[in-house]
Amino acid sequence: MARDIVDLSQRDSLARLAYNQLRDEIISGLWKPGEKISIRQQAERFCISVTPVREAMLQLTAEQTLRLEPRSFSIPVLSKEEFIEIRKIRSALEHLLTLEAVQRPDPALAKTLDAIHTRLIAAKQSGDFRTVMIENRHFHFTLYDKAGLPQACAMVKTLWARSGPYQHSLYLKHPAVDPASHDHLRVCRAVAVGDAKEAAAAIVEDITLRGVRLEDRHYSTFDDAVQRDSGAGERRARANSA
Repeated sequence: MARDIVDLSQRDSLARLAYNQLRDEIISGLWKPGEKISIRQQAERFCISVTPVREAMLQLTAEQTLRLEPRSFSIPVLSKEEFIEIRKIRSALEHLLTLEAVQRPDPALAKTLDAIHTRLIAAKQSGDFRTVMIENRHFHFTLYDKAGLPQACAMVKTLWARSGPYQHSLYLKHPAVDPASHDHLRVCRAVAVGDAKEAAAAIVEDITLRGVRLEDRHYSTFDDAVQRDSGAGERRARANSA
């Protein structure tokens, strides 16, 4: 999947900026399980030296978002048990964040979320799944940021970074969801009237029922995320070293 050239050369805290950029891309599913990530190539893409990129990747490795390889880094390949555990923790934390975010009716927040969801649906209908994944992340964290729990949000972002690479397979075979019954719309309606329990329930169902499937052959499964691109990282690594 193509990733944009991002010029970070004229900014402060280059390691932190490189870290944020890479983590946001991983959270949004723009990197796939097993895919190799070259320090040199990312430094060229960000228009900075290799040192801050290496620092950023080592930080992501410490968070288990990346895996250190002999000559590069890679996106970890999770076991199904690991993925299920991450999803359970996500569900609990995101349920909490939603309850805390929806303390009273908030039509302005509901309108903002609805606008994000509208962009998501438009991107999905045009087949622009890169934008779909970005807007999906934007929807969730716009809501969670309202909770006023920055530590919990940070933990959820780390969990998204670990499970995000599996999102790219979600739309490959996934049957179309009726836009009128999308869980995001349930969230918007609940936020507008201040129904925290309904909003939290919709968020959990969005994670567990509409997310990556593990076994159902009719859906884009957990295995698809790795199998469709099992050799892509190796081929790219060979090409880079040639």
